[in-house]
Amino acid sequence: TYGYRRWLLANWTFANIVQQRRGPDATHMVTAGGFRFVHNLLHMAGQRTLQPLVEDQISVVFNDEIYNWLDLQARVGGGA
Repeated sequence: TYGYRRWLLANWTFANIVQQRRGPDATHMVTAGGFRFVHNLLHMAGQRTLQPLVEDQISVVFNDEIYNWLDLQARVGGGA
């Protein structure tokens, strides 16, 4: 119902419990431009990067997996 959805949005910590198991390594929340972004990190390799990424008026959340990360890392250099 509409009231329940509003309550979940107002209580993001409770709503996030269901999703947090998919990214148990870190949870980060940012409110920007009137929107609330929540990201749960599942760290597999490389540097831990908390999301959402925010710079000036831009907020970005990346929800995907980069399968050729070893190849990309070799091209740009850097350690795991």
